[in-house]
Amino acid sequence: MLKGKTVVLAISGSIAAYKMANVARMLLKQHCDVEVLMTQNATQFINPITFESLTGHKLSLIHISEPTRLRRIS
Repeated sequence: MLKGKTVVLAISGSIAAYKMANVARMLLKQHCDVEVLMTQNATQFINPITFESLTGHKLSLIHISEPTRLRRIS
């Protein structure tokens, strides 16, 4: 079902960040291409090298300078 799809994981700084390595691993088992974006605060919970090793892609760090309100896109 997910074979050949690209999934972008955007990880922020919370304790749940460490669980995303398992999510990335499960997506890879489903033959997804996984790209990871992390905030600087997320790197305090899990090392970016973990995701680079799992996915085979260079990780992108993102900077959020002020609180952002997310909108749902239908």
